[in-house]
Amino acid sequence: MGNQVCFKMDEDVVDEIDDEADNLGMSRAEYVRKHLNAGRRLFQSSGKVDRKMLQQLVEDDEAAALRDNLTTDAEGTEDEILAILPTDKSRAATKDELRTEIFGTTEEQKNRLSETLHYLEERDQISYTINDDEEPVIYKND
Repeated sequence: MGNQVCFKMDEDVVDEIDDEADNLGMSRAEYVRKHLNAGRRLFQSSGKVDRKMLQQLVEDDEAAALRDNLTTDAEGTEDEILAILPTDKSRAATKDELRTEIFGTTEEQKNRLSETLHYLEERDQISYTINDDEEPVIYKND
């Protein structure tokens, strides 16, 4: 796992980030990390904006739609891995760094799952019961 990075932002910007992250079902950390890495990719090679990549992001509906890049099926994950990986071998990523970048930390994954289950339960879309091993299990309501 990487090092923690802390910085200050104006409160109104943090509020906007929190709203956008919430709308996407993401934690603030996951949202900031994804957007920071997207920006890093635009400046990756020369320190200047890669206008070709920016143009591709603007023109390509699938790449421009962040929600589309959050899928966990194989094809979506393949695309996301390729988008994250640097071309510079000295900046290569480990499997753990890729996992964290795509899915968040274990704690973020657990929090996101809990929040989503709570949301679905409030809307009466899921229910809980106990299985034969006396463990709580979840099922979808009709």
